[in-house]
Amino acid sequence: MFKDYAKIELKAGDGGDGAISFHHEKYIDRGGPDGGDGGRGGNIYFIADKKINSLQYYVQQKKFYAPDGKNGAKCNRAGAKGDDLYLSLPIGTILYEIDSDGKPVAIKDFSKSKSKYLAARGGKGGFGNAHFTSSTRQTPRFREFGTPGERKKYFLELKTIADIGLVGLPNAGKSTFLSVVTDARPKIADYPFTTISPNLGILSHKKTRLTIADIPGLIKGAHTGKGLGHDFLRHIERTRLILHLIDINSIDPIGDYYDIREELEKFSQKMSKKMSVICFTKIDQLGWTPESVDLKEYLADFKRQTKTKDRIFAISSVSHLGLEKLKNFLISQKSKLSPEKINITRKKNNTKTIDSYVIKLSNGVYGIRGTKIEEFSLKTDFTSFEAMRRLRDIIHKMGLDRQLKKLSIQTGDIVQIGSKQFEW
Repeated sequence: MFKDYAKIELKAGDGGDGAISFHHEKYIDRGGPDGGDGGRGGNIYFIADKKINSLQYYVQQKKFYAPDGKNGAKCNRAGAKGDDLYLSLPIGTILYEIDSDGKPVAIKDFSKSKSKYLAARGGKGGFGNAHFTSSTRQTPRFREFGTPGERKKYFLELKTIADIGLVGLPNAGKSTFLSVVTDARPKIADYPFTTISPNLGILSHKKTRLTIADIPGLIKGAHTGKGLGHDFLRHIERTRLILHLIDINSIDPIGDYYDIREELEKFSQKMSKKMSVICFTKIDQLGWTPESVDLKEYLADFKRQTKTKDRIFAISSVSHLGLEKLKNFLISQKSKLSPEKINITRKKNNTKTIDSYVIKLSNGVYGIRGTKIEEFSLKTDFTSFEAMRRLRDIIHKMGLDRQLKKLSIQTGDIVQIGSKQFEW
């Protein structure tokens, strides 16, 4: 089943904890601290893969977790890093990050194969007690905890990237045309809505290749959700040229033309600015060829009534009439086709640092805020006297104790740093 949108949640791996250990070996007295550092948590990456053409996998599984880093061990052995998790996306996927208001913001367009994006960063590993050895601290009996990995929510939207998009009413002959001029093998039948998901094919002609997308048939009101077309109109946005197929046997071909143009323009104003080509199909059913006088009069009358400036062709996919001329024209336009641009919000800094500061939360309760001090707090074991003494030293070196004294902090008051707190 073809799916072109999905909501997912990611959780990067947590960093491993550092170890508390002292070297023990025969004939060696007081070997000293040798606790190793914890390993980094696994990152989560998105990567574009040309072998995938749908987001179905992310509809079935919505939550993904990267492995945690391992804890450090004795003998200065560092914990293993968590393996990075790579999630493959089809080319043409647009990545939206869900902001604090719950609104999706486009941050990445996977328009090229193997393009990669770091979606969730793994937590840092904590230092073991060997790291804290110094001339004044020769036997440290504390370590750091690893920090948690990032949690992120994303919205994925697939907009098929193709040079040419086929549009038209159901049963206009789009699937037959695609099967004849490309290597695609779509389902073909003599009833409407044969195509229920986009099909891609490669047109190879005169040493040039064009990608053609067959979009499910549109009906009047498609932009409001009627029929199958609405779910796939977004794919037309990424195509560089619109090839509008019209069944020449239709009772009202001019009405058919206006209906499709109206649906495209109501869905997106960008559609009216795209290069468009009109192609009448099934001319063999009227006994016509591209050179028929009746056909030329028919096309001239259509152009006069619609006042269109688009090029008009007439073909029969079954009898291969007019296909060579149409393919030559499409190939000649390749250099003129400009790719669709997606408005991407560039994140200035994915790991923005907030300077530390102190606030008074209530009587006897004070808060310390800031990226670095909150990270130190997460890593600190609040049950360890030596670890808390180090945290107090950090608070002093950052000048935060002076800010607390200016707010009249008293012994026994509570200080909150992130989700943790201690008594002053």
